Amino acid sequence: MRILTIIFTALILTSCGEFSRSQKASSKEQHINSSELKINEQTVKPETEFEIVFTPRNKIEIIDAHIEGVNMYMGKIPLFFSQKDGSTYHAMGMVGVCSKREMVWQIQLRYRDVSSQREKTATLNFVVTNA
Repeated sequence: MRILTIIFTALILTSCGEFSRSQKASSKEQHINSSELKINEQTVKPETEFEIVFTPRNKIEIIDAHIEGVNMYMGKIPLFFSQKDGSTYHAMGMVGVCSKREMVWQIQLRYRDVSSQREKTATLNFVVTNA
């Protein structure tokens, strides 16, 4: 029982912090073989939606998409992309606030290229810094 209490206390101390801090994202764009995965907003605030845009080179089918913490496990935050204007996919994402000064997040998008039937993954790391 004492060990469980210690583990529980350690988890609380290293998990997410206050919800009042604003955070900024950097490294918000990546090109994958002429495809583009990016975050549309200049500033990402915790518990506030931000737009993610994927513009693939070819026609695709999205298999799975989510955001996950890189330097701290925060679970997987699902993303639901919808196709707009024929060649661009949009999703709204949201991240939580953490006790770390800088938190690295990663967007992972698994998709199938319709022409080649090959499965591919697009990833985008971004750093959220407490302001």
